Amino acid sequence: MITKGLGGIIRMAPKVQDWSDRALELDAGNALALLISAQGQINAPRSAGGDPEAALRRLEAQHARDDLDDIERFWTRVSLAQAYRKIGDDAAADRWCALAAQIYPSNPMVEDCR
Repeated sequence: MITKGLGGIIRMAPKVQDWSDRALELDAGNALALLISAQGQINAPRSAGGDPEAALRRLEAQHARDDLDDIERFWTRVSLAQAYRKIGDDAAADRWCALAAQIYPSNPMVEDCR
């Protein structure tokens, strides 16, 4: 989506959201599909299905799972930071950024997260 620019993102976002939601219907435990779907809820305007509070609930439930690998747990933590930042809770966002940094401290997303 990023390579297509803003217009491409606007056109593709509903399809990506639909595909990730369908993947979750087929496999509710698909951690990456949940991350993609939650990212849509975090970043989309409310008029287009954005709901950062709902994303927080889904991501917090996912984070509690024991079966996530490091990549899934890292992206869940980064996404939680983004969602908390979106709703204006900077303290919680900073905490989730620090937790993400425990997994991959030199990942550029950790710096973006802060």
